[in-house]
Amino acid sequence: MPRQGAGREIRLFLAYGHLGRRASARALAATTFQSEQAFGTLAGRLVALGQIERRPGGGRRIAHYLTPSGEQVLAAGHRIADEVLNTCFAPLGDAERTTLLRLLRRLTGGVDADADA
Repeated sequence: MPRQGAGREIRLFLAYGHLGRRASARALAATTFQSEQAFGTLAGRLVALGQIERRPGGGRRIAHYLTPSGEQVLAAGHRIADEVLNTCFAPLGDAERTTLLRLLRRLTGGVDADADA
């Protein structure tokens, strides 16, 4: 089961995972299922918490990067996600997990979630 304390909102975890990958604010907003304006508000909160910093990008673009504190939060989120996934898929053996992964890749057209990073 998910633990509390390492992060209250899944959109924060989603945002952390894409920061510093040259993603535009528009792409980060889409990744976190928010409007660009809502993502701007979220980014402002993360700056205030010391978890991200904004730097000039190309042209009018503003780049968002994790701070060391933000990297720690992301690492904690990955540990929790790994625990949850291990619990959820524990009933499946290795062969069943491999089959499930193959079927999911077929359903998504072979799209890798990290491919656009």
